[in-house]
Amino acid sequence: MFDMNKLNVLFYTVCGGKFGMGHFIRCLALALKGNNFIEGFFYLRKSGGSRKKLAGGRIPLPNNSRYINEIDDLEDVNLVVSDVRNTSPKEMRKLTKIAPVISFDDWGAGIDYAHVTIYPLPTLREISGNLFGLEYLILNPAVTATSPLSIKDKKGVLVCFGGSDPYNLSPVVARALNQIGIRPLVVAGPFSEINKDEFDGQLVRDFSILPELLNKSRLVITSFGITLFEAMYLQTPVILFNNTAYHNKLAEKFDVISLGYRNRKIIPKLPKLLERTIGGEDVLIERAEMNKKLIDGKAAERILELMKETAFSGRRRCLFNHQKYYSVKRGTKNTLFRCRKCGDLFNFLFDSEGDNYDSPSYFLSNYRAQYGKTYIADRENIERMAGLRLERIENILGRHGKLLDVGSALGFLVKVARDRGWDAEGVEISAYAVEWSRRRLGINVHRGSFFDVELDKDGYDVITFFYVLEHFKELDRVIEKVKSVLKSGGILAIAMPNRGGISFRFNRRDYLRDHPNDHYIDTTHRNLRKYLRNYGFGKFYTISTGIHPERFFSILRLNKLGLNEKRELLYRIYCTAAKKLNLGDTFELYAVKN
Repeated sequence: MFDMNKLNVLFYTVCGGKFGMGHFIRCLALALKGNNFIEGFFYLRKSGGSRKKLAGGRIPLPNNSRYINEIDDLEDVNLVVSDVRNTSPKEMRKLTKIAPVISFDDWGAGIDYAHVTIYPLPTLREISGNLFGLEYLILNPAVTATSPLSIKDKKGVLVCFGGSDPYNLSPVVARALNQIGIRPLVVAGPFSEINKDEFDGQLVRDFSILPELLNKSRLVITSFGITLFEAMYLQTPVILFNNTAYHNKLAEKFDVISLGYRNRKIIPKLPKLLERTIGGEDVLIERAEMNKKLIDGKAAERILELMKETAFSGRRRCLFNHQKYYSVKRGTKNTLFRCRKCGDLFNFLFDSEGDNYDSPSYFLSNYRAQYGKTYIADRENIERMAGLRLERIENILGRHGKLLDVGSALGFLVKVARDRGWDAEGVEISAYAVEWSRRRLGINVHRGSFFDVELDKDGYDVITFFYVLEHFKELDRVIEKVKSVLKSGGILAIAMPNRGGISFRFNRRDYLRDHPNDHYIDTTHRNLRKYLRNYGFGKFYTISTGIHPERFFSILRLNKLGLNEKRELLYRIYCTAAKKLNLGDTFELYAVKN
């Protein structure tokens, strides 16, 4: 969780006409609820008339927010909230260049580029999103601040079809109610075209008092939309008469009485349908009591925390800051993107409660879950690999010297290096690991982040990042610091997953499914060399590791060809080819500083 004084937010939304007011109201609710730290810029897409009506005082914005006519010249925006139903790729890419984007209920092709996508309402088709469910359904703050009245204190029938009533259903329903002897209260939104002489009843044009009226009414008639859920929260019985067949299908996902949707056949039947449904008041009341449990009214608070996280967390570009990318995997904590130009993956992690490196479980139960044994139990293998890597470093450098192991964990590599004659020390963020390695191994380990510990300028002959570099979001800062503390002719040693390996190339679905949330970058040795050249590294040595012939034969289903007698030979051939072609699922890169 971030403690910040101000968040500059572009609210990119729509309002009026076929869009209704739900999109705009959701953005307004966030601006109101976060008024103490949000400075909002409201841009209404392709709705100049709506903008004029709203800006003219129909719906005032909070003190710290204002309407804008252009987004091209916006500066210092931390976050974009896009509440538009159908963004295009060009449109969303433009928004992502401004700041990270949280997108609500977007069904357009532009969602491939949004950093976080949220779908509070049920969907009629599968869609790749991050967060789903009514726990993210934002209500008007005036609704959630209202204590629901008891049903015995509610009176009258209220008709409201949102802020715009795009199909002008309010007078249709009001006249049907008149035919069965009911004079309704009709609430008209800022964009409604209804006139008082179209029905017998009371017309209210002050949309701001809708929450109060919803709470006082004994029955609400509306279409599937935000008014339905506001009534649910206030425990007011609801009857739906939907705008379209689409809305009617969405309504079927909830236990609420629906009369169908507007069409020539049903409108003449409305009076009888309403009379019969209203007559079964006990059923309406029972469903209202049940539906109240669906919404806790805390969605705005959840989204505001998410906005803080999203604005300042996650990696937004590949190593080369290319502008074109698309999402390949979405989860409840992150979105994984792939660059269209270099092919690398980068991870936008928007939930800061990721892996707890400071907990003993990271090295014990978590490690066991992935590798079958704890980090301590795997010591022999880890030290064996450390010896091989140090041997490679010694062959390149030609001598021993001062070595720094970043992300030293329990210190096994530092100990092996010390035993081989190196002046070795580590940097580790985990207090548990630092204490363990100091007490059990007697080695020198700095406690803290690599960015925070004080290190001597040009003080090291070798700096190692063995399966650590991918855990850093800000690689530029990492390499800049490495460059400042590594001697000329010194070695930067890296081991990391290989985006060019056999698993990514031929079993991409499983690779993406199993991708760790705390890995910010997936690259290849070629791209990493190209990147490091920009920082003054000029000589490179690459070793392809993580070569598993059984994965290759399993992925391509070659095991089913009856080649068991020649398996050993085929495995040797594959291993030789994989090393030559760098098809291992991991790689090691040793870079020499100029």
